[in-house]
Amino acid sequence: MSNDAGVCGAVVTYTNTSTDNCPGQVITQTAGLASGSVFPIGTTTNTFVVTDASGNTATCSFNVTVNDTELPTITCNAPITVNNDAGVCGAVVTYTNTSTDNCPGQVITQTAGLASGSVFPIGTTTNTFVVTDASGNTATCSFNVTVNDTELPTITCNAPITVNNDAGVCGAVVTYTNTSTDNCPGQVITQTAGLASGSVFPIGTTTNTFVVTDASGNTATCSFNVTVNDTELPTITCNAPITVSNDAGVCGAVVTYTNTSTDNCPGQVITQTAGLASGSVFPIGTTTNTFVVTDASGNTATCSFNVTVNDTENPTITCHAKITRVMMLEFAAVAHQGRKKSGRPKTKTRPGGGTCSRGGAPKKSFVKGGTGVPEKRQYGNYTNTARGR
Repeated sequence: MSNDAGVCGAVVTYTNTSTDNCPGQVITQTAGLASGSVFPIGTTTNTFVVTDASGNTATCSFNVTVNDTELPTITCNAPITVNNDAGVCGAVVTYTNTSTDNCPGQVITQTAGLASGSVFPIGTTTNTFVVTDASGNTATCSFNVTVNDTELPTITCNAPITVNNDAGVCGAVVTYTNTSTDNCPGQVITQTAGLASGSVFPIGTTTNTFVVTDASGNTATCSFNVTVNDTELPTITCNAPITVSNDAGVCGAVVTYTNTSTDNCPGQVITQTAGLASGSVFPIGTTTNTFVVTDASGNTATCSFNVTVNDTENPTITCHAKITRVMMLEFAAVAHQGRKKSGRPKTKTRPGGGTCSRGGAPKKSFVKGGTGVPEKRQYGNYTNTARGR
């Protein structure tokens, strides 16, 4: 029979009988338990002897078998949720399970999970236990230990970097290194802004931002700046010196020219600081034209060249029309006599203080005696007319 509920056995009643030729025999139990007793789990042999009045005996036996069919009980610890221990990819967790049975001697065995007091890893660990009683009856329970990783990873960005541009490049190749740690392996660094190490960083400041994410989704961020200074001067090439003749009828010449410039970065601007713009009328002589090129970073370079305009146009001259002068001779006859005597040219005074000379043998018409008749003399290509008084 099965055990009574909650009892490591069962109350069993039984009956034995005897007969004899003479009355008065007595049954005596020599082994086992009396009827109505709680028989233990297992088999109990009950032996009896009947003795009659004359002392004659007889014996019989029978077994009472009580089967333990009652399962033990086991109660697992309630579910446990904890945060990781500092710097550890897990947490030390202790727990207690209990069991009962109608019979003593049950044993609890863990079939999955970790023992109490172990370092439980991040995540959920299922712990399973089986209790087995002395009769081989079993029961099972399970519970979960969940360890949350609440520890943020750490990330250390490179120190700020300041460099000059690479020659001929509007920027510079820059390499850098970031590091990270976490209580658990597997963190990943992702760049969310800026340029990757080894890239050509542009002139100016680039902010590089990084996020480290651990296996549990915890994050940390850092940033650092890469500053590239443009220290390369722009170049400027002025036009070769120019020498031209004046434009016809102009006291100068229209001159056009071209200057060029280059820089490692776009955006340089050429400004004229002296001279005249291309296409202007440059004056006779030499004009020095000076230019400054300024790049986007304020670096400058200068060049100059000369424009020389030569005046090769002859002037024109127009002489005055033929001029006739009238001279008054006070004593024409006397003067004439004087010429005959000396044979030298005479000098006569012009009105207003001028003089007129003649030489050679002039053509003349002269009236002696100071009669007041005009005397005409031809000198080359002009005529003086003298009038006497």
